[in-house]
Amino acid sequence: MRVLSDFGCECGKKTEEFIDNSVSEIDCECGKKSHRLVSAHSYFKIDGFRMDINSDAWAKARVANGRRTHG
Repeated sequence: MRVLSDFGCECGKKTEEFIDNSVSEIDCECGKKSHRLVSAHSYFKIDGFRMDINSDAWAKARVANGRRTHG
């Protein structure tokens, strides 16, 4: 399956490619290998509503409902 993936090279160049999901590295323009970057979305949908990653509202909601947030 083809997916949109980000790749980064040690030369600092980052590229985005629509490529097969099994590909983990591509050739960079500098001649070195660019490796697939792991990226996260800017938000998650948790318990049916949007939660920003930088927000602690999710943790507060868990505590308010009597659930632990850590281990």
